[in-house]
Amino acid sequence: MTTVMVLMLAMLMKMVMTMVAVMMTMTMVTETIHTFVD
Repeated sequence: MTTVMVLMLAMLMKMVMTMVAVMMTMTMVTETIHTFVD
């Protein structure tokens, strides 16, 4: 039971980290596009 909870927690953390990385990348891309457009 504890092992399953730990695995689920690890998967959740991995998903959160991935989402944060994607958000950061999207922000960087948006800023780059605005820089080129302006």
